[in-house]
Amino acid sequence: MEVHGSGALVGSEKKDDILIPEDVIPTWDGDPSAFESFCANCQWYSHGLKDSERKLAALRVCQKLSGAAKSVVKHLGPKEFNMENGLEKLLTILQEPPLQKLPVPDSFNGLEKWSGLCRGQGESIPQLLVREEELVTESQ
Repeated sequence: MEVHGSGALVGSEKKDDILIPEDVIPTWDGDPSAFESFCANCQWYSHGLKDSERKLAALRVCQKLSGAAKSVVKHLGPKEFNMENGLEKLLTILQEPPLQKLPVPDSFNGLEKWSGLCRGQGESIPQLLVREEELVTESQ
């Protein structure tokens, strides 16, 4: 059974109108619209493990991540998640990736203003540099 970026479960076994998950490791591709479903699947997965295996849940889920989700955690080591609450720590990190904190449209707007910057008639070089610095600061 697999969990795709949409959060949908695939390959589960239905018994008496109850969805019985097989040994499932949730996956996520970084799609923000599927994050809540991914979190719920992670919680179900974690609680379905034996107590002795629960500290490995984050490591297993981390190995199944793809796309933007994988890039968020690629610099982190397994020791950071090899604990009882490692999965909660992983979900917290995935919830606030650096790329989602940047105002992307505003950044492009600022870069567009900066790329069109040219020295005005009668404007000195120091004045141009000050204006350039202001545009760069605004775009950050």
